[in-house]
Amino acid sequence: MNVSIGLDIGTTQTKAVAFTDEAQEAASAYFRYPLIQETQGMAEQDQELIFQGVCTVIKEVIKQLPSDTTIQFVSFSSAMHSLILLDEEKNTVISNDHLGR
Repeated sequence: MNVSIGLDIGTTQTKAVAFTDEAQEAASAYFRYPLIQETQGMAEQDQELIFQGVCTVIKEVIKQLPSDTTIQFVSFSSAMHSLILLDEEKNTVISNDHLGR
């Protein structure tokens, strides 16, 4: 079986789905992480959790597939994460963080 894996890195979770050549879902997984909002107007993310989420969902999807599966490609979607900015403590600063404005 041939599959293509789509991976979406979102604000509060990362999702992955494997599709066959016939556009049938073969496997899926997700990994949730919190949006850090310790004060009003603050919005940060833990980049280590984002990376852990990416690795976890890819591994989980692969585990669900038959061992003879060929992965044709992995596609990433991260509209809000095309550029991940870090503050001095290596916290991720995202577009809806109003403290830096």
